[in-house]
Amino acid sequence: MWYYETKVGTFSIRRDPNKPGSWLLCMDAVELGSYASPELAASDVYKQSTAWDEWDTLEDVTIPTDLDEWVISKPY
Repeated sequence: MWYYETKVGTFSIRRDPNKPGSWLLCMDAVELGSYASPELAASDVYKQSTAWDEWDTLEDVTIPTDLDEWVISKPY
């Protein structure tokens, strides 16, 4: 899993338990979409195209350009 904290909440990218090989983009506990790769999910955060209006309309914010700037957490 990857995490990225923002002033409007915390994004996470995690495996989709209902779709093997897919990844979920979430804002806090809300699922925003399913992706073929974690990189595609991170790209939507970068483009502010997440379906989370508070983030997508936020101006003057530093945005991670790729997963290297996210915090990674290994599942237990």
